[in-house]
Amino acid sequence: MFKKVFKGKAWLVLLVLLLGLGTTIAWAGEASLTMNPEVINVGPRFQGTMLEIAGTVPAGSDIYLKIVSPPRKEKLSKKGRVGFLWMNVAQAEVDNIPKMYMVYSSAPLERLSSDLQEKIGIDPYFTAVRGQVKITEKGEGKSQTLTGEEGKEYLNALISMYQKKGLYVIREDAINTRNEGNLTTFTLNVPLPAEVAHGTSNVIAYAVKDGGVIAESRGTLKVQPVGIVGLVRRLAKMDGPLYGTLAVFIALFSGVAIDFIFSTLEKLWRKYVRTGKAVRPDGDFIAEAH
Repeated sequence: MFKKVFKGKAWLVLLVLLLGLGTTIAWAGEASLTMNPEVINVGPRFQGTMLEIAGTVPAGSDIYLKIVSPPRKEKLSKKGRVGFLWMNVAQAEVDNIPKMYMVYSSAPLERLSSDLQEKIGIDPYFTAVRGQVKITEKGEGKSQTLTGEEGKEYLNALISMYQKKGLYVIREDAINTRNEGNLTTFTLNVPLPAEVAHGTSNVIAYAVKDGGVIAESRGTLKVQPVGIVGLVRRLAKMDGPLYGTLAVFIALFSGVAIDFIFSTLEKLWRKYVRTGKAVRPDGDFIAEAH
């Protein structure tokens, strides 16, 4: 009897589950995110820019947003005293670390549980970054993988350097919000420094309510080098010897140009200043000392 009733009502249970699932999907679909600009061109005169982010989430949600660039390798040198000299004593390579990791929120990060912080990769200490890197130290003819406190010194130094350059950021209560019916709209201005990470960065906005993520929206920010900056980067990746030759040529040319400029200035100094004469740009004397 129980089996017959259950089988007869199975379609009803399935329908309820599908309706519930449909409601959840629609709720999550209410999140949106737009960026201006979506593509940033980096040329020789690039000094940074402002990224405008806007979007919507379900009403009453806290918003936590992060911008993460692709992982890369970074080389660091460790200085120490050798006798009376202060010099490099070891080198380390930090692998799988994003150059840019920015976090912005409309509420304090302490509202997120430790489990949720770990899940979405947002916490005050960049734990998500620290847990994925690999640090290899080279020195005195040997190489070793560093873990724990041994690698922490290098990683702390690198993250501190990124923070000073405005590439690693934690900004709480920085997102402006406004309730509009069953949605909350948000806006955010993100200053991107001159050394913004190249490549395609992920931009993710999480809507958090009642201790969980109820919606999220994703976008991508493309930063691409153009002009001579793009050419140099392409050569560095595609043709190492040609890039090295070009770098040497540029260095030699720069040296010759600087030498020429200073030689010219020295000649002008000797001719017109040390003799007590000053001239206008057109060559006419405007003063003469006796």
